[in-house]
Formats: sequence, structure tokens, C-alpha cells
Amino acid sequence: MVCTLQRATDAEIERLVREPEQLAPFMSNGRFGPQSRHRVKRTLLDRLFSRPLPPEPARMFPSQNKEDDTFDLDKTWDALNFCLVGQNPDGPLRYLKAGGMDIDAPIFAQGIVAKQVVEFHEALSTTTKADIERRFRTKEFAASELYPDADFWNAPDMFDYLRVRFEEFKPFVEVTRNRNLGLIVSIG
Repeated sequence: MVCTLQRATDAEIERLVREPEQLAPFMSNGRFGPQSRHRVKRTLLDRLFSRPLPPEPARMFPSQNKEDDTFDLDKTWDALNFCLVGQNPDGPLRYLKAGGMDIDAPIFAQGIVAKQVVEFHEALSTTTKADIERRFRTKEFAASELYPDADFWNAPDMFDYLRVRFEEFKPFVEVTRNRNLGLIVSIG
């Protein structure tokens, strides 16, 4: 299982809460699927002369580049959440696994609206790699049954793997906050 975060407007998040079947197409390309396709009534002349449909309206937010709007935490999501949350499971760093708007999809998915991203970013910006290293305790990972498993996290260089993802994750969240966007978090 991996964790993917996709930037989204609050309106897009609310729509995914209402239409969870749209999660897969939205996460794969930042657009909604065929059920929400821009519908234009075609006239008889349009059909006879094979006139193309007008283009689909632009996305609600500026970036058309999926790579800019998606972040893959890979398999670090559970350990990173453990290191971020620490002794405060209800604090502002909980948003990888809890606290957002539930999207009732076959995989775990939640929407974190822009206001929550601001709260998440403020707490995340004060978290350092030294904080993560201090909380990186593989014995506690095993006791908490973190994904993937204790053997995975006990392998050499696993802290470096987590640290690199964390250091790349912070600027992604900062840009999301600066653009006044929310996030879709999916784990599957």
C-alpha cells in the first residue's frame, strides 16, 4: 500500500465526498471521470457533419501538470504519521490518517480542505528532521503494527528513506497552502 496526495480545491473535495466513484479518475489525472464529462447537447447538424464537441472546461485550479499536483509518500505514510503525531493523535499533524472529510471509496481516502492544510502546514513547518529521527523507534513501530512491517523498518537505511520523503513532503504541503488548495489523501 502506498499513500498518494493530490491537490484539489475545496469544491473538488466536496464533490469527491458526494461522488466517491470519481476518486480513481481524479487521482489518476486530476480530472473527474466520464460521468461528469462536460456535456453539450449535440444537434442533428453536429452529428451529421461530425462537428467536434467544444473542449472540456479548464480545471478549477491553475496547474494543468499532474506531476506538480501529486505527491507520493510511497510506503512511508504510516511511519511518517507515527513520527509526526507522536503523543498527540488529535493534533494538527494527524491529517495523513485522520481528521479530513471521509471519501467513501474502496480504499482509504479523505479530503483535507484548504483551511486544514494551513493548520497542517503550520505544525509541519516547525517539525524538523531531528524531530522525526527522535521519534523513529522501530520497536514501537512493531508494537503499533505499522505498515509495512517491523522487518521493513529495521532494514539498513530506512530512516534515510523516511527522512528524504519527509524533506520532499514539507515543500509540497507549503506550495499547497500557498495556492490555497486542499489535499486528497488516498492509501491503497
